[in-house]
Amino acid sequence: MVTTGKIHGNYCGGGWTRGRNIPERKMHTVPYVAPTDALDRACMAHDEDCSRGGCSARGDRRLRNQALAIAARGRQNAPVALLIAAAMTLTEPTRKR
Repeated sequence: MVTTGKIHGNYCGGGWTRGRNIPERKMHTVPYVAPTDALDRACMAHDEDCSRGGCSARGDRRLRNQALAIAARGRQNAPVALLIAAAMTLTEPTRKR
């Protein structure tokens, strides 16, 4: 697992889920926290994937594609969306599932 801490919102960042610095596999042990925006919702879905037996290449691709779509819309958080997309591109080949 890569631990980076908070990158954006309540769900974006390695080891950052539900607004806390905890591994994604433990996300259901703490109370639900609402995502802050579309990018954070995409990260929440990725965390859900990671909580079920580790992160998957498919989940990484999904988050990458959603982050690229958010960046393409020119939102204020486009730079962080591109950062997340790049991170998913780099980590996807390392996934075991």
